[in-house]
Amino acid sequence: MQTIFEIVVKVLNSVGVNYKVSDEQTTIDFGVRYGETPYRMQIHISEKAELLGVVAVFPLTIPAHKWQVFYELANKLNCKHVAKLVVDIDEGELISYMSCTVDGGAINEQIVRAAMTLCLGMLDDNYSTILQLLADTSSKLLN
Repeated sequence: MQTIFEIVVKVLNSVGVNYKVSDEQTTIDFGVRYGETPYRMQIHISEKAELLGVVAVFPLTIPAHKWQVFYELANKLNCKHVAKLVVDIDEGELISYMSCTVDGGAINEQIVRAAMTLCLGMLDDNYSTILQLLADTSSKLLN
């Protein structure tokens, strides 16, 4: 049976992205273009806990004075999507993430691809709204 790491690497190689693997093989960093937009991504792996986590990062940082409106956006969108949106206040980043339990080897390339697509889709599907909110802090855009 293949490890989670081996399956993830196989997917990334098939997509043709350059990636960097942590020494412990628990984090993989890479960039992708989804539509016209470049996104930074990470995949977190815990073979012991049988978990896969996928993170996509919006390409622009969120200034501290606009965090509140992005919290509102995240609350609105998180009720409708499998991938979740959060504001990382330490880095000022808007990220989409999801995690999957892969107990007993319940993982394959399609699951990895779907998790990546769901995270990227959360950001890309809401790209114009995010840009509007960056330009205007009025929460009326969320109504």
